[in-house]
Amino acid sequence: AKIVFIFVACQRRPKITVKKIKNELHFNGDWNLTGIVYDWTVLPERSDAYVNPWYTLFRGVTPSWDNTARKKNNGVIFKNNTPKLFEKWLTNAFVDTRTRLRDPDQQIVFINAWNEWAEGNHMEPDLVHGHGYLRALKTELERNASNGGSVKDRVIREAQPLIPA
Repeated sequence: AKIVFIFVACQRRPKITVKKIKNELHFNGDWNLTGIVYDWTVLPERSDAYVNPWYTLFRGVTPSWDNTARKKNNGVIFKNNTPKLFEKWLTNAFVDTRTRLRDPDQQIVFINAWNEWAEGNHMEPDLVHGHGYLRALKTELERNASNGGSVKDRVIREAQPLIPA
């Protein structure tokens, strides 16, 4: 017997076609960054005009990215991320998903990542943004549920202890 895999959907990372801003940054000390720095704000702004693909596509969002903890001076950094713009990106991803994918079982939005600290990619509270990313997620989950989205009350109830008022 042969096993055949047929992929009928896709989750795509955003193409990195955003503005490089390395020369616009000022670092303390003598850190010689040989990697790349991008302007993160382009990603949520680009979500204002999503293109409809011909295939089933699951949208994805990311709160931030900085892998210099792993890659040292040769890392990739996305700067200028904020919880407010992250919420906008989530809203656009949820609205697009509800509009394009009518089957509630397909109404999925990926978040990269919950706690990838070594790559500066986390939603958990930190000293810079506090609970901002968790609050943005809570707001969008509640908005999605009230707009008839497929997110069940159970998800909001289970996330509640993690997100302070």
